[in-house]
Amino acid sequence: MSIFLKVMSPSAVTLDEAVRSVVLPSPSGELGILAKRQQVLVRLKKGALRYETLSGEKRSFPIEGGLAYNDGEVVTVLLR
Repeated sequence: MSIFLKVMSPSAVTLDEAVRSVVLPSPSGELGILAKRQQVLVRLKKGALRYETLSGEKRSFPIEGGLAYNDGEVVTVLLR
């Protein structure tokens, strides 16, 4: 099962692909997101946004904060 991850900075779409899972850095700890899960809106803190591709490769990149919204099908991340 997959979930779509869309990461956007103020100037461009940074990432736009289907993934297995997403882990977001939030002020209350890391938040793991899988497909078909409850909707959530979360503030993000400085840290690493991690995700697993459909082929099983684990990737991450640093972020400075922002907001993320999961609707069960798409995780939309708005970076600062």
